[in-house]
Amino acid sequence: MTTRGRTILFALAILGCSSTSARAESSERAEARKHFERGKAAYSSSDYETAIREFKESYRLYPLPELLFNVARSHEAMGQHEEAIRTYREYLRADPQNVAEVRARIVNLQLVMEKQRAEREQTESAREQRARQEERARIAALDEEQRRERRRRSRGALVGWITAGTGVAAAALGGIFVGLAKSKQAEAERAFKSGQEYSSIAGLERQGRNFGIAGPVLLAAGGAALVAGGVLIFAYRRDAASERTATWFAPIALQGGGALCAGGRF
Repeated sequence: MTTRGRTILFALAILGCSSTSARAESSERAEARKHFERGKAAYSSSDYETAIREFKESYRLYPLPELLFNVARSHEAMGQHEEAIRTYREYLRADPQNVAEVRARIVNLQLVMEKQRAEREQTESAREQRARQEERARIAALDEEQRRERRRRSRGALVGWITAGTGVAAAALGGIFVGLAKSKQAEAERAFKSGQEYSSIAGLERQGRNFGIAGPVLLAAGGAALVAGGVLIFAYRRDAASERTATWFAPIALQGGGALCAGGRF
């Protein structure tokens, strides 16, 4: 018979006997016996929560120290180690016969609790390490995304400068062509007045018309390219200025409370 069985039966024997007569048991003892029997049955069926409740009620009605041992064993079976140790120590104050066994159980429970505490700390440390790694990976990904965005804007700005430069060159060439058109027209008029051949005069007029057509076209195209390039450059500068003055806020946990951390680029 196990120690648990001997303790339960011992308590049952006490509850079932009287110094005078078994037939003269008090109503409290009879009621305590009923709760003990229920606790014993619940313990045997691994219903430890019910066993604890019944053993405690039996102890309230008839405070036998052995009932505390049964309560402690039920807490231990449920994994409630701290409560089991507390109840075992309360039981030891009655100076029972199985002191060595109870003390060994307390030591064993303390070792189990220490092991569980170490495992929890290890698990928590691993969880925090994973969280830090994930946060570093997230920050690295964000930095890479920001670098790609800056490269994209830099390319946009470069395209803007190239477009604007092309526009300036086209507009300048258009202005030259407009000037050449006027020059050829004036030269054709002088040739006509001086009586030069018709073919010479017609060639000068044709060149003037060609320059007159190409000049305004180049002026318009150059102006459009200059505006487009300016828009690209402005957009890049605006984004860059916005990035330089970016602000951020982040909550941080502190012992006993928390705080809001703010920062930015200016």
